[in-house]
Amino acid sequence: MCSYPEWKGIHVWKWEQRRRVVICAQTGDARDVTSPEGIVLQEPCRYRDGGEVSDRQWRDILGVLKTCRGEIDVRALSDQAAPLAIVPLLTRALPGAGLASA
Repeated sequence: MCSYPEWKGIHVWKWEQRRRVVICAQTGDARDVTSPEGIVLQEPCRYRDGGEVSDRQWRDILGVLKTCRGEIDVRALSDQAAPLAIVPLLTRALPGAGLASA
């Protein structure tokens, strides 16, 4: 029997914030996907854990923020950033994507 690690912290939050996306309008087939906020919170953790040297990861963070600028919940990002210890990275990324801090 498979044993799965206990979900906690950001993993539970990301699951709760997932979005349902229709992938086929004809059949109504849909899938759950990670919200933009979940991606934006996950990537700075990886960036930090990798020594903050990956240009690709930083571009990913800014790209999601810029692409989803009109719909991203900056307050939710700010609320979740502190427990993840990524406040400085989020504070740097938001203006870089043309967004104000919450």
